[in-house]
Amino acid sequence: MHPCMSLSQWASEKLYLDNDDLVSDFIQEIETAKISIDMEVFTFEDGVFARRLLEAFKKAIERGVQVRLVADGWGSPTFWETIGPELEKIGVGIRIHRSLPWRHHRHNLDEPRSRIAKFIVRLRRINRGFHRKITVIDKKSAWVTSLNVTDVHLKEVYGKNAWSDVGVRFTGPGIATFIYAFDKIFLRGQWVKFSSQPKSPLILLNNSFFRRRKTTFIQKRRLKRAQKRIWIQTPYFIPERTLLRALYRAARKNIDIKIIIPEKNDQPIVKFLTYALLNQLIHHKIQVYEYQPRFAHKKVLIVDDIYTLGSTNFNHRSFLHDLEVEVLLSHSNTKEQVELSFLDDLKECLEITPQWIKKKPIWYRMTARILFFFRFWC
Repeated sequence: MHPCMSLSQWASEKLYLDNDDLVSDFIQEIETAKISIDMEVFTFEDGVFARRLLEAFKKAIERGVQVRLVADGWGSPTFWETIGPELEKIGVGIRIHRSLPWRHHRHNLDEPRSRIAKFIVRLRRINRGFHRKITVIDKKSAWVTSLNVTDVHLKEVYGKNAWSDVGVRFTGPGIATFIYAFDKIFLRGQWVKFSSQPKSPLILLNNSFFRRRKTTFIQKRRLKRAQKRIWIQTPYFIPERTLLRALYRAARKNIDIKIIIPEKNDQPIVKFLTYALLNQLIHHKIQVYEYQPRFAHKKVLIVDDIYTLGSTNFNHRSFLHDLEVEVLLSHSNTKEQVELSFLDDLKECLEITPQWIKKKPIWYRMTARILFFFRFWC
């Protein structure tokens, strides 16, 4: 490690608030890769974005670059009917995490050969999603974003209705943690002996039972220790009970708590589940805002001077079920950009008030109460 590099600070971090700029620079770096490209993503869906990646991967492999991909089977249900076979044909190493139980395709080396046994294994894993969005290039840089490989993120395709996201390109010693986490998933079942996971104070991974509990504990501790503010932007706000209690305790200390959720949502059931919490949140003087223009898919948490982003949502799935990543920002200019972005989004929000809640029809309120019992799986 270079003597000037600190484990508590990224060597460099570049923030992207425009998805089209991010995808453009991302593809450009892939086109210059010399050694390896390791990509993790929840959704890999055929389209403009995917076709650009296919072409960039093809050229990289022709240069001798190793390209590997991990995607989630439930997040990418049409993968093998569309672009998957083309990626496999050009030489991309592919692993599908949590495959659809009825699909029979050679992709995971740790699954039994028997179709019946394979079906049972996949049923057991059905609730353990792979939600990380990380790409490591040449083992030197890492792209951590909230973007999947799908055109809904691109303004050139969806115009003003394109999703709002955030991403960061990092360099520094912490990259070793991402490399380890990728290999642990990709090489699962191949009898590879792994050393202990490299530690980085800048990265939170919940890729084991212990680390899932630790991640929840760290988040709860941050909320408890907040002195001035807790700002949350998330597409899915259905927090685990202990985190919700920590927010209520922080509110009693007059901490400035602002939560931005999207008015438009790709998961309609989440709006009902979140609605069931609104009365209590407002009763505790927690300010909740609905972002109006488009679906905001950002996952941002600001607690005092701690700024984090990644794939983690403020819901049960992220803390109890899915594999996630959360990264701390370490540069003051990047933090300032995230804060300004939050405040800019706030200007395009509608604040949720008791009057707004009362205007909802009775059927809506009753549906929200009923669906709230299923929050553990959402």
